[in-house]
Amino acid sequence: MPQQTTDSAPQQSTQAAPDQSPFSTAPESAVLAVVGLGYVGLPLAVAFGRRRKVIGFDINARRIAQLKRGEDHTGEVSGPDLAAAKHLTLTDDAAELAGATVYIVTVPTPVDEHQRPDLSP
Repeated sequence: MPQQTTDSAPQQSTQAAPDQSPFSTAPESAVLAVVGLGYVGLPLAVAFGRRRKVIGFDINARRIAQLKRGEDHTGEVSGPDLAAAKHLTLTDDAAELAGATVYIVTVPTPVDEHQRPDLSP
């Protein structure tokens, strides 16, 4: 009867522990880009910007200027919360997105005349 051998080398898991964010396993050098700083994107960019480098991008230059002043007209994020996002860079310059390694797109989905999402190309 052949002898069975067991591999006693520890196995490394690539999954985050249940109490950890999946982003906690991303390299610290990873730069996130949040494209679209509306009611979804801005709070997301601010939350990540507290802990890691984030590029917050919006095509509306007035919106970017307002956010840089610590003001959010949507009321989603307070001035102190914006200030606490020390690693968040706000821009309307698409060229700055080239510095990111992870992209999160939070732009509005167009709807048709019946208010259904238009997912056509």
